Amino acid sequence: MADATGDAQTYLDGLLVVEGCSVEVKGLEARDGQIYAIEDDPQILLRPAAPVRALALELRFPEGYQGDGVSSYYATVVSDELSEQRVLRPPVLGKRLLTRVWEFDEAVTCVRVDLTETCGPTGISLARMAFAHTMDEGLDALVGDCSDTRGEGLVVVTHDLGLTGAPLLAARISEEADRQGSPVVALCIGQGDGGVALSYWESCIPLLELHTSWRISRDGSEGDACDMLLRHLAARGFGATVLNTVVSAQHAEVFKRAGLRVVSLIHETRETLTIHDMGDQPPRAARYSDSLVFPARSVLEGFRLLAPDIPGKVEIRPQGVYLQESCRDDGALAPLLDELGIPAGAPVILGSGTPELRKGYDLFISAAIELTRIAGDVAPYFIWAGCSANLLPGDELLPRLADQVRKSGIAGRFHRVEFLPSTVYAALLNASSVFWCTSRDDTFPSAVLEAMRGHVPVAAFAGSGGVDVMLEDGRGVLVEGFSVGELARETHRLLVGEACVDVQEARRWVAEELDFSDYVSWLRGLCAREEVVSRPLSDIEGQGSFAEASSAPSSPPDGGEDEGDFAGEPPTKRWGGLRRLARRWS
Repeated sequence: MADATGDAQTYLDGLLVVEGCSVEVKGLEARDGQIYAIEDDPQILLRPAAPVRALALELRFPEGYQGDGVSSYYATVVSDELSEQRVLRPPVLGKRLLTRVWEFDEAVTCVRVDLTETCGPTGISLARMAFAHTMDEGLDALVGDCSDTRGEGLVVVTHDLGLTGAPLLAARISEEADRQGSPVVALCIGQGDGGVALSYWESCIPLLELHTSWRISRDGSEGDACDMLLRHLAARGFGATVLNTVVSAQHAEVFKRAGLRVVSLIHETRETLTIHDMGDQPPRAARYSDSLVFPARSVLEGFRLLAPDIPGKVEIRPQGVYLQESCRDDGALAPLLDELGIPAGAPVILGSGTPELRKGYDLFISAAIELTRIAGDVAPYFIWAGCSANLLPGDELLPRLADQVRKSGIAGRFHRVEFLPSTVYAALLNASSVFWCTSRDDTFPSAVLEAMRGHVPVAAFAGSGGVDVMLEDGRGVLVEGFSVGELARETHRLLVGEACVDVQEARRWVAEELDFSDYVSWLRGLCAREEVVSRPLSDIEGQGSFAEASSAPSSPPDGGEDEGDFAGEPPTKRWGGLRRLARRWS
């Protein structure tokens, strides 16, 4: 046990560093250069001298550490009587460094941190903890010291953190803008950590959830704490916000009121907005956005029907391939195919996405049945890769379609797999003969762009969204009228060599026209504009060239931020946020 008070104190032979509070360590000791639990349920009790609003925690793992991090790590906020009030369980990264800052719903006077629940090694070679005692200090801790950014900071807002297209896009915009030199803070409107949260923490980008203590809700209401947060960001040099999707953009007024320039990225089609009863959101987004960016003209035209009055500037530019080209794990492909019963070298038709009606999962199955009938004994195998976790409990679509697969006789050739690691998916895509995009409504499907980039022929339904532009001029096969029979016939012609797709031209087009770093550089320039351009809707026609030059620099920053060395005594100056913390302590 240790108990001390000071600005920065060390415990456990220097493996635990705590700033500005009394500390009590139970059931932990230093052993072989790491923190070791000598009993089950060890605890670190932190008692600051005054109530605190946020806790920063940094965990370091040894170089070359191969474990999964702390398997049962969590932090528990407790009262003076040590009765649990709130349990915060972040995902654990199997990396060398983990940084996390939690804001508390109210000021607390005691925090218990449990690094593990069981006796044994934790794998942690260094742990740092520090508190923020006031709301301003807590906000600075959460967002970092960005007062010298000259208004170049970006606030990127995502509606949730699930492993789906829009949240992944928001994370990639944040990472690329950070790489290009813009300080970034990410805000999430929806609930739940979700798998995309890992991307922010790995990139050391502060991530705050607005459904917790900042109190912003999907219906547009907000509290004083949220307004305080946004005004704090504006005062610290965050001059603009990127609101990703209409679900985020409906809150544009809140960000505009705080003094931020608002750029809204609109991906949803009118059909999606109408089906999900979201028709009231576009007018709110349009009224308070300085700029609205649409990936395709069809999306703009549908948006206009719900929000005819657009006072801000309108841009048409697709985001391009926001998922990095993954290294292929070809070694993992053979076990997957063997598990599915697919012979090596057999033709495979691949589809991907959430297995739902919008993505056309049912059309994929119907087309597979038809192609199997046409091809007979030499029919290909069919794989749909996509996570079903976002589907509503009790939805009967999947069991109904599974029954259709069984009754149609293609069960031995059809397989649905859940979300695959990117390296395995890349290998599967590379081994596929044709990629099917069977979506009924898909603005600018990134899965199609990945296939085009990977030299895989793509067949899709015309009129479903961005594929009309993506696959024109011979870059893919477009099937009219959502005809699964025609999709099957055209695919059979590709498989037997009676038809072909110019896959080289498809890859060239993606690389030259849809470079993601260029898109983010352009987006940063759009965020930096000081004037709001208002014009009648008739003047919008003719916009939409992807090639508009951006005034924002595209090169990454050259560092220069506090590169202090931790080899000596612990620093006595309180840290200035996740960005500085990670760069200084790594």
